[in-house]
Amino acid sequence: GSEGSLRYRLTRWLETHAARRADVVAVICEGLRKDLIARGISADKIIVAPNGVDMTLFGSPLAPDLALRMTTARWYTPSGRSIQAAARASHGLVPDVVFGADTLTAAESAFARALGERVPLFRDVLTAYALELKGLGAVTVESFEVTAEMRAEVARRLRERGVAVADSVFQGGSRIVGEQLGYEIARYGFGPAAERRRRAAEDPQIRRTVELVRGSSSTRTLLGLADPVAPRAH
Repeated sequence: GSEGSLRYRLTRWLETHAARRADVVAVICEGLRKDLIARGISADKIIVAPNGVDMTLFGSPLAPDLALRMTTARWYTPSGRSIQAAARASHGLVPDVVFGADTLTAAESAFARALGERVPLFRDVLTAYALELKGLGAVTVESFEVTAEMRAEVARRLRERGVAVADSVFQGGSRIVGEQLGYEIARYGFGPAAERRRRAAEDPQIRRTVELVRGSSSTRTLLGLADPVAPRAH
């Protein structure tokens, strides 16, 4: 979304939240590093890899009066298939697996709009509730489920904090509420590693990737998208 829009603010908040929790953050330019530092991210855990290239792999630094220019004439899969659209009659690659759009539904978007600028308050409610559940010993296994009663409690606490969301709108965002509350409970009840495991288990792209990896006997089998062909000279 455009700068200042609800989608922009939500995305930026989530980006900052993830960077604060990460052990290491890799960026592709100094400008991004400065932006993250301005948001309060520790400079010590930010790594800059210009354009995603680790120049240490190329030996000693170049002399001040020298420069290195690299380009790629052709890209090939492990099976030797060119991905350039003009290089093959098939016009590039056709994905074996197509994932659905990773976006909010109309009902979830309505819930996000209802929160507006009070997303941080929503996060505070989730964190406080997760810590309370930990203190009560209410969640004893990492494979816990977020119940309808837990979601209802989040709605009640939001109302207490002055965030009035219609029941129908809150119901439309129930997946988001359950998902985010689950992450908070996992983190504070069982540790950051448990939160990462829960996030991975609930991510459809990661689940499908794991299925593909487990069903492949080698990298070539996993990544080969066509019958092996000999790479063309370039």
